Amino acid sequence: MLFKLLADSVAFTHLLPPLLYPASLERGTQVVLGLALLAIDAVAYSLVWRRRTRSRR
Repeated sequence: MLFKLLADSVAFTHLLPPLLYPASLERGTQVVLGLALLAIDAVAYSLVWRRRTRSRR
């Protein structure tokens, strides 16, 4: 079971980078997408943090 899981994860790591980093993606686009992802994460974490602090009161 463990070996199959490791084999699947190794196969998956060969497929993932081309999807995440396509050759046609320009540097400016990468920066914009990265900043957008950072903003989405910041909003999501702030919402979770706010809900957790409110529930403790």
